[in-house]
Amino acid sequence: MTVRKSIRVERSPEIAFRVFTEEIGAWWPGGFSGEGSRLSMETRVGGRFFETRADGTEYEIGRLTAYQPPNVVVFTWRAPSWDVTTQVEVRFVADGIGTRIEL
Repeated sequence: MTVRKSIRVERSPEIAFRVFTEEIGAWWPGGFSGEGSRLSMETRVGGRFFETRADGTEYEIGRLTAYQPPNVVVFTWRAPSWDVTTQVEVRFVADGIGTRIEL
C-alpha cells in the first residue's frame, strides 16, 4: 500500500529540508515513548533515525537510505510493535516562494 500526502510551507526548499531533517526533534511531538522523548536524524546515507527516551536509552526507528539536500530524504521506519519495516520518501519541491513537501 502507498500513502501520498503533501503540504505547502512558506519557506524555501533549503530551509524546509533543514528543519525537517536537522530539527525533527523540535517540531515532532515526542517519539513512540511519549513525553520526554525526542526524535533525531543522523543526516547522511546510512545515518540513524532514532528516538532518545527520557531515561537516555535509544530506539532506532530506521536508517536514512537517501539524503540529497535540499530535494529528498528517504528513510526506513519501524515502530516497536510492527513486524515489517516501511519506507518513507519525503520530497521538497520549490513552489513559488514556498515549498511543497511531498510524503
